Order: sequence, then structure tokens, then C-alpha cells
Amino acid sequence: MVIERTNNEIVIRINDDNEQLGQVDLDKIIDTIRYYQIIKKSKASQSDIDVLAKEISTNWWNENKARFETKQ
Repeated sequence: MVIERTNNEIVIRINDDNEQLGQVDLDKIIDTIRYYQIIKKSKASQSDIDVLAKEISTNWWNENKARFETKQ
């Protein structure tokens, strides 16, 4: 693996002779890098994130609970 840093880029070269890294693996790596780029710029506090996560979870459950309820 070679990591090269220029003025405004980071270039990562990975030797993959045996094609050990599939597209799914590469997508996960790219998603992780994007995630770190996004959170680095965030001004949200952990408390803000916790409130948002709770709201999303509550909304999701309210929209989907009928799928999990058993009829008696």
C-alpha cells in the first residue's frame, strides 16, 4: 500500500493482484472515509446526535410497528 499526500489530496494505492478486495469491500472503505470527512466538519454535540438518533428511531418504529405486531 502506498499513501501519497499532495496539497489537496490523499492518494491511496493498494496492490490487489489477487482481486481480494471486492466492490462491496471498496464501497465500505469509501463510505467510512466519507463518514469521517463529514463528521470532521460537524459542529453537532454528542447530545445533539443522541436526540436526533432517538427521534429517528421513534419515527421509524411508529411507521413500521404494524409489521411486527402479532394479531390475536
